[in-house]
Amino acid sequence: ARSQPPATARTSATARSQTPSLLSRGLTPGPQLAATTEWEAATPRVQRASHGDDDGDPRVRRLADDLAAKQLAVQRLMMELEGRGDALRACGAEMAALRRRADAAEKAKETLEAKVAEEEAKRTSDRRTFETLVAERSRGRSIDMSDPMA
Repeated sequence: ARSQPPATARTSATARSQTPSLLSRGLTPGPQLAATTEWEAATPRVQRASHGDDDGDPRVRRLADDLAAKQLAVQRLMMELEGRGDALRACGAEMAALRRRADAAEKAKETLEAKVAEEEAKRTSDRRTFETLVAERSRGRSIDMSDPMA
C-alpha cells in the first residue's frame, strides 16, 4: 500500500464541498467510456449523522479525499477537453477561410497573368508594326495604316 499524508476531517469536508457530481453539472460519460466501464450516475450525498462507525476511520476519509480529488481532476480534464475542442473548431474554421482566400488569390493571379500575356502579345504586335513602318519609311515608301490590307 502506498503511503499518503493523513487526511483530516477538514480536508475531507473541503474536498467534498468543492466536488459537485458530474450529473449536477449536466455531464455524463461519453458513449465509448460508458460502454467500456461500469458507470452509474452519481447520487447526491446525504449528510449522515456521525455515529462513530466509518466517519472517524482515516481510511474512509482518505478514500473520500482520493475520490473527491479524482472527480475534480476528471471535471478539470473535461473542461480542458471542451476548451481544446473549441480551439480546434476555431482553427478549422480559420483554415477553411484561409483556403478560400488562397483559392481566390490563385484565381486573381491567373487572371492577371492572362492579362499580362495579352498585353505582352499586343505590345509585341505593336512593336512589329512600328518596325515595319520605320523600315518602309526609310525605303521611301509610305504605308496607309487606315487600309486593312496594309
